[in-house]
Amino acid sequence: MFSIKKIDVKNPNKIDLTEKYRKAGDEFYEFAEAITILNNAVIKKQEENNLVIAHLENSNKKLNLLNELSYKLSMVFTLEYAIKTFAEGIYSIKKDGGGGVDSLHINIFDTVNKKTVTSLIYSRNGKKPAEVPDSEKTGKIIVTTNNINYEDYLSNCRLLINECKNKNCGGTVDDCEYRGTAGSYKCFCLKISDEVAGTVSVDSKNKDFFTQEMTDLIKEIINIASPSFAKLILIETNKELAITDSLTGIYNRRFMYEFAKREIVRAHRNSSDLSFAILDIDKFKNINDNYGHHIGDVMLTKFTDDLKNILMRKQDIITRYGGDEFVMILPDTDKENALNLMEKLRIYIKNKIYNFEDNLNLNITVSIGVSSLMSLPDGKNIKNNGDPEDILNSLLKIADDNLYIAKDAGRDKVAG
Repeated sequence: MFSIKKIDVKNPNKIDLTEKYRKAGDEFYEFAEAITILNNAVIKKQEENNLVIAHLENSNKKLNLLNELSYKLSMVFTLEYAIKTFAEGIYSIKKDGGGGVDSLHINIFDTVNKKTVTSLIYSRNGKKPAEVPDSEKTGKIIVTTNNINYEDYLSNCRLLINECKNKNCGGTVDDCEYRGTAGSYKCFCLKISDEVAGTVSVDSKNKDFFTQEMTDLIKEIINIASPSFAKLILIETNKELAITDSLTGIYNRRFMYEFAKREIVRAHRNSSDLSFAILDIDKFKNINDNYGHHIGDVMLTKFTDDLKNILMRKQDIITRYGGDEFVMILPDTDKENALNLMEKLRIYIKNKIYNFEDNLNLNITVSIGVSSLMSLPDGKNIKNNGDPEDILNSLLKIADDNLYIAKDAGRDKVAG
């Protein structure tokens, strides 16, 4: 626990011998006067030394806190744990005589893609500062996720408005619509690579918590954490790019293989079924040949949005397998239900008209092949606890074979 010590040096009683010896003769008077001057000079120097010692103690505590925080941040490998470490550093601060942080609201934004990366609220016992009685001040810190819209927050947060537009607030505000209801409050600007990338709001029940020294210390903690946040955001973004299809925004083939193997293991553990579907847009090459690859790309994104938003259930995963082929992973779904779901999807796509620029309207159909874990031949199934990768390859081959059966039957079909 780091505590900023209040520097208040009490003066020892100064002495004055001159009055006692004023009438005892000039020699005694001069001697007493010299002793008084010397004593008071020593006391003054002692006061100065005590102030220096107190300042050094505070500086040493602050350096220890910052060094420890910097070391801990260098050892974390995810943004989640970096934020947790940062929050612990803020919560470790206390004023001399009592009073610390009661709630902490951290917002980090992706200003390039204009979206919220994370928004977390740390609070004692999960309550706002005004709701926490003194008897619970040492209670457990609760973390909750706060769903905020980047554009809305940017438009309403006075700190970001000042920092991003007016450039005149010095990186903090002490009152805004997002503050707590009691005590003192300050909202700090979070900058990543010299760009405004979020806010850190701090509430304390202590009305005098935010001295200049306390404010400067919190700014230093934020400045230490910001490079770690930037590095980990970049790492997690690259991870996301590695498993995401750049055109459609859905998961790619690499992710599909890893996720599918985990689902096979889970299905075995729970004795539940698992189905796969491979979907292919019929004669998609004709769209590229007749209207250009730009229209083909737009068609794929529109088609993918339909798969994600209209017919896919929450537990289902859709991935781009390559080109105009998609693989859908359907947990807790047997073969019959998978076929019914894919038939509904096929009918919807067949009746959908896709609109493009220059009044171009296109209609497409799809062919779909289905396979299910419980229906694997030769006893190579979930009950026999086969190798997940072998089982996956078998499921994909069966689904692919069924896809070609659907195409050979005239396309616009579901086979399984």
